[in-house]
Amino acid sequence: MTLNFWRMCTANLLLFISVYMLFPLLPFVMGEQLGVSVGQAGSMFLVFVVAMFAVGPFHAYLVDEYKRKHVLLYSALIMLAAVLGYAFVDGYTKFLLLAAVQGACFGLATTAGITVAIDITTSARRSAGNMVYAWAARLGMLVGVVLGIGMYKMYGFRMVTYLIGVNAVGKTTIMDAVRYCLTTNKDFNTVDGKLSAANVSAVATPTRTGYAFDGWYTAATGGTKLTDLSATKVFSGSATYYAHWTAYTVTFDPNGGSLATASGTGV
Repeated sequence: MTLNFWRMCTANLLLFISVYMLFPLLPFVMGEQLGVSVGQAGSMFLVFVVAMFAVGPFHAYLVDEYKRKHVLLYSALIMLAAVLGYAFVDGYTKFLLLAAVQGACFGLATTAGITVAIDITTSARRSAGNMVYAWAARLGMLVGVVLGIGMYKMYGFRMVTYLIGVNAVGKTTIMDAVRYCLTTNKDFNTVDGKLSAANVSAVATPTRTGYAFDGWYTAATGGTKLTDLSATKVFSGSATYYAHWTAYTVTFDPNGGSLATASGTGV
């Protein structure tokens, strides 16, 4: 498992903690805050679930149009705004609206999150990766409930929402780190296991200032060189190849003369 994968698992853990911290509290707290029955306040769960599933048909369009990493980040941020709104909401209709926004964004974040986690996991380890990622969510549910109830008893509901805000800052920071790593790499789809001629041309000669390209390898350090990069090569499954580079060496030959010794390190 890579560092990026563990970042995604941590972000998923924090995502579920932030949601499940509120679930045991909202019906009772909102009932008192809005002057409605616990049953009425509890109807937010129905709204939350309906909204969570309602965004499902739009997920594919959103991740294709705006990229899944952006959907993941922005849905997490919007969900944070909805959670903070619970501390200040003053009407039942507004409360249900916040629940709908939170549910929709939670649905988008969880779906986009698992696609990102799959993308950064090698094909040989995806089954194990899916299991670990799912267990991070389950652990988040348990920790969220215990932490939410404990914080509410000690410091009150508003402090719980503030803690969720801190949680969200950490979560989005982790997601953003993964997003950067995803953005700086390029994925190419194959047809019958083969790259198109255009894709082969795109990756044939990458450039890096001050370095000569040595070729594509199966590991960032060491590994086996990819000797056959063509539109006829058949890939047996998903794979990641890493560019290897050699720094340019510049030699000054005084040709019988002499050079003064300079201090410092050349680049």
